[in-house]
Amino acid sequence: MYRPRQTILFLIYIPYAMRINFYFDEPFHIEMYKDELYVGVGLVYEESQLNFRSEPPNKYFFEGDQRPEDFSLLTDTAWIFFLTDRNVEFSGFRIRWTADGMYKQFLLHLIP
Repeated sequence: MYRPRQTILFLIYIPYAMRINFYFDEPFHIEMYKDELYVGVGLVYEESQLNFRSEPPNKYFFEGDQRPEDFSLLTDTAWIFFLTDRNVEFSGFRIRWTADGMYKQFLLHLIP
């Protein structure tokens, strides 16, 4: 479970990658309409991008209890932003990524 009132930003930079591929594992559970998970292109995000919407191919928004489909960003840099509200926590998420031409798989697991 994740903690309440968290604001987390992860930055990914994979030199010379042409594409970063993202995969979510089960379980996936983020509070609907309250907690926000975004994945976008680059190392900087704008507050205006945190608008509860996906805008493919450069930004994706996730919530709820259904594991998202795999997706890719055509870049060598990405940001992951997770924001929670104050009172309800769920199991959270685990996201993996790979990059074209890279042979290592990376794992990010959100834990308290």
